[in-house]
Amino acid sequence: MKRHHSILPGLILVIFSIGYDYANTGSVYANTSAFNYDKCIKKADINIEIIKCNEKNTIYWDKKLNQYYKILMSKLDSGQKDILQKSQRRWIKYRDQEILNVKSIYSKLQGTMTRPWASYRIANMTKLRAEDLKHFIKLLEEN
Repeated sequence: MKRHHSILPGLILVIFSIGYDYANTGSVYANTSAFNYDKCIKKADINIEIIKCNEKNTIYWDKKLNQYYKILMSKLDSGQKDILQKSQRRWIKYRDQEILNVKSIYSKLQGTMTRPWASYRIANMTKLRAEDLKHFIKLLEEN
């Protein structure tokens, strides 16, 4: 007999963690028209709404990633710019492959929360890369 484990408790924890992380990532480069993920998730009543929040969150973090990338590039010499550019291109290839991997694995799982969870994973990849670039900017500014 196949056992099914509910991922709902874990997803709820992740959603609250996301809201906490989002609220505490205050940036000196803050955008006043920033997407409010926490507010979106609280309004989401069905899975498709959760997925839409995650998709909007991916778009938000992709914009932040591009913003941080441009700021970081402006602070580097030509050799460092070349290294960052190559790194970013490799990360994009990794991200695209990982999206395929996430979709492939989650498509094999059963349960109503697998699609929202997969969409969260995709959004989080972009957020983590944006935060990495933001960290490099802060390091350079502190020096």
